[in-house]
Amino acid sequence: ENVLLTDTQEREQVLAALPQTKGNRSKAAKLLGISRATFYRRLKPLEIDILKKAT
Repeated sequence: ENVLLTDTQEREQVLAALPQTKGNRSKAAKLLGISRATFYRRLKPLEIDILKKAT
């Protein structure tokens, strides 16, 4: 089943998956049911936000 997500929904999913996997990006991708490469593509525009949250 392919479900189209808005940018906001996609962002929320990616950002929620990382704490659940203690920052493990491979496990976060698996949790979301996407490939690691796809996860990294989705993560790229969010990296600035992630770095801000870490500080």
